[in-house]
Parts: sequence; structure tokens; C-alpha cells
Amino acid sequence: MENLKFKKTYYLLTVFFVTILIEFVSFIMVKTDILTVGETPKLYSNLITTYNSPTTHWYIEKDPWGVWHKKNSNAKLKRDCLNFNLKSNEIGARDSSFLFSADEKKQVVLLGDSFAEPFGVNIEDSAQSVIEKITGYNVLNFGTSGGFGPLNYYLIYRELASEYPHNSLLVFFLPANDFTDNDYAYNVNGKSTYINGINGKERYRPYYTRAENNTFKFFYPLNSIKRDNWLNTNELSEKYSFIKFYKNNFWSSNLLREAVYLMKVKNSKNFPINLNQYSGYFDPTLEQQEAAVYFIKEIIKLAGGKNIYLISIPTQNDFKEIKVSGNYRKLEEMYWWSKFNEFTKTFRNFKFIDLINFQQNDFNTLFLPCDGHWSVEGNTWAGKIISSILNKE
Repeated sequence: MENLKFKKTYYLLTVFFVTILIEFVSFIMVKTDILTVGETPKLYSNLITTYNSPTTHWYIEKDPWGVWHKKNSNAKLKRDCLNFNLKSNEIGARDSSFLFSADEKKQVVLLGDSFAEPFGVNIEDSAQSVIEKITGYNVLNFGTSGGFGPLNYYLIYRELASEYPHNSLLVFFLPANDFTDNDYAYNVNGKSTYINGINGKERYRPYYTRAENNTFKFFYPLNSIKRDNWLNTNELSEKYSFIKFYKNNFWSSNLLREAVYLMKVKNSKNFPINLNQYSGYFDPTLEQQEAAVYFIKEIIKLAGGKNIYLISIPTQNDFKEIKVSGNYRKLEEMYWWSKFNEFTKTFRNFKFIDLINFQQNDFNTLFLPCDGHWSVEGNTWAGKIISSILNKE
């Protein structure tokens, strides 16, 4: 009996010390950046942190245009294949200070969502930085992540960006979600806190509704609330799973995270073709297209005679739809695509640049392997294309 007790004690102590050893080794690997996706467990976030401030506390949602960044704030996001710094200036833009602006003729306002912000890379690796280096322009970045569509672009330009001296506008248009971001009916059917808010309190963000004479107006949900800490995790009422418990409390969870990441990288080299996935180029409803076009046109009106470059950004699904199916000619039948091409002829100061026309043999390298945003290579690719067009003007 005593021998059996001894064996149990021995095994328990062995498991205990092996667990401690694995935790210690994992801790060292995270803190020395050996792991690509090393992340500090939430249990230790107040003691040993990889963040200056959590990203949920870097975003706010109380301005007329919806989500934005806290002023003069810093954060670092490190998870999966993502490892980049976030820093905002005196007005909340993810950019250097706007207090020392250049001559109006050398300044460009950038509008857009996470691709403009840019989510996934450091600012020095962004398309914006590439454009600034090649053209000599000073780009004022008003892009942000968090569900930002054409209506948001219009409102942030009207309420904030238009106040700054500039000669031109760059509008990063992402068909993958720009048609759906401001569609209330589409969003409320989802169950994600990212879209709908938390505990019955919707996000403070604008949505469109059809008005008279083929125009659109916008509204904010009646039960929406303004937030200083966007999607504060303290408000969440999610079920607590074992996996979540493990990730939140153990350094060794990073070994599992690293294995999943490496598997994603391996699979991305031979990206599976699934043409049933949503393509923003071909799948939006007519009303979604009409609303997006309407608010882009409102930006054109607000801009007066300033040059406007609308940059359409294809995702991997869009590239697949074009490259594999050969559906390029189908684009001519799409309302949004034909209208933007029509605007090029109607408005002398408007130019539509569709990046789908600049395909690469391996378009997967343009995107992060664990995320749909541009990689450093993707930002460089887009930045060079846009710069070449700006330099010809």
C-alpha cells in the first residue's frame, strides 16, 4: 500500500515539475521572441505585459463616424502571425503628428478601413509609407479598423479630415466588406460582438437607409452606446471553455498557438480554391452597391475640385474568382464597378484604380498567412502601383 502511495506521489511530482519546466521554457521562448506568435497570458498581463495598452483600449467608438483610436496612445498586438505596433497622434490618427503639415499641394488625405490603417504591419511597412517615400507626398492617414465602410469614410471626411489642407484624396475601397459594413439588416443578423456590440448594447456606428429619389441617409441604432474602450472585454459574457482557460493562464499555450500558425503557413503555400466563398467583387446585393456608390459620390461632392483616387482592393477570394474562373468580363455587369468607371469619365478629378488589374502569379504572398490583410509584400505592391499613378499626374 505504501509502495502504491509512493508511486502516485512520484508520478504527481514528476507531472508537476515537468509542467513547471514546460511553462518556464515557454516563458523564455515568448520573452526572447523565439516563437513567432508568442503572447503573454492574461493571468500575467498586469505583471509581465507585451502591451503598452490593450488594443481593445486603443480603439474607441463615440465619434460621428464610429470607431476611431484614442489620442496619443500606444499599443502592441502580438498573436498568431501578427506582431506590430500601434501608435496614434494628437487627433487619434495612426500616423505621425499633423501639427507640422506640409504645403497643401504636397498633402494627400487617405480614407479607408483596416487596409488603410494599416492592420497587420508596422506603419513604416505600410502602403502609405511606400507612397510617401516614392512620391514625396505627405499622406494624412484617416483609416481605421473596426468595421469602417463608405458611409464612415464620408462622415470622417466631412467631420474631420476635410479640415486639413490637402490637394488630393486616396480612398481605399475594399469590396470584401465595404458593401456590408453599413448595411444594418445584414449586420444585425450576425451574432458577433464585433458587429452587434455587447449585452444588448449595440455599437455606436452609422448605418444607411434608403431615402427618396434614390438617395440614402444614415442613422445610429437607438440602443447603441458610445464607448471609451471599444468592445471592453469586461463587458463580455462569453462561455468559459477549457481552451480559453488554458490560453489565458499558461505560457505553454503558445506552443499550441505556434503549431497552428506553422500549419497555416504550410497550407497557405498551396491555398485551397473555394469559389463558394464570398467575393466582394461579385456577391453584394444591388442595394448594397447603390449605397456604397452613393456615399463615394458624396465624398466627391465634398472634395470640390480636389483629385480623388479610388483604389479597389481585391482579397484572395476575389483573385481566385478572377484568376481561376476567368470572370473578369462579369465585372462589367456589376453596378458598382461600372459606376466607378463611369465616374472617371463624368468627374475630371476622379480616377478609379482597380488593383485586380495588377495580378501576380502568387497572389497569396500579398496577404498574411493567418489573416486576410496585406503582408509587408502586399503593402509594398499596392504602394508602388499607386505611386506610379500619382507620379504621372
